[in-house]
Amino acid sequence: MDELNMNSNEIDLNENFEVIYFAKRNMAGVAMQLINTSIAIFNQCDIIKELSFLTESINKDFKEIDINKLGRIAFQETIDNVRIVMCFENYMKAVLLSKGYIVHEIDRKLITLQPISNKIKNKEPILISEFLNYESFYSDGNKICKIKGIRKETLQFSVLLNEKYQSIISLPPSLKIILKKRNEKRNHLHFQNSFRFNISKQVINELIEIKEFVDSMPNASDTIILENNLTMRHLKNEIHRNIMT
Repeated sequence: MDELNMNSNEIDLNENFEVIYFAKRNMAGVAMQLINTSIAIFNQCDIIKELSFLTESINKDFKEIDINKLGRIAFQETIDNVRIVMCFENYMKAVLLSKGYIVHEIDRKLITLQPISNKIKNKEPILISEFLNYESFYSDGNKICKIKGIRKETLQFSVLLNEKYQSIISLPPSLKIILKKRNEKRNHLHFQNSFRFNISKQVINELIEIKEFVDSMPNASDTIILENNLTMRHLKNEIHRNIMT
């Protein structure tokens, strides 16, 4: 097949997700979109929008706190944990894609993939270039880009946080611990029979660390754009825009 560069407005990635891996530029384009989506999701977090209020509240007497407002934030905490996890899940997949790694589950039972079956079983990162040593792209009757062995499901959050993947993604160790705790809280969504809201200086500091990292994500997006010659209008960093245009 000739090189196929992707226009996300024309291709349904839910139906033809394999096209992401057809060209390095495609992987970079999706990575950039994932980062931008991560930031948009994170910015919907009530607990982040009200971070200043929460910071002020922990230094006040209980009777001075706006309890109704605090209650509304508490009620949204589980949903905010979902948003935070989604944000970082997208970001980590973006980093992997930008470095050439597969972010979808791989079918290790496929005969052609036996040489890398142990790596797949052990949840080790796999480069698309390595995968293509054993499988090739083909076009179906509808001229849709396909490849055997890459499943529709993507890697789980817990897998992305393991040491093998983190050696590539490189989240700060303290942030990994915070995200693991947030993910555990998020899992309570499946059986949420009560609401508990704990706010303390430690929690505030953890939220600040999360926010500071998310605030730096546009730099990662800009780097992907610059390294892969993507459209300059997407640049978030004004200095980069001025240099490149």
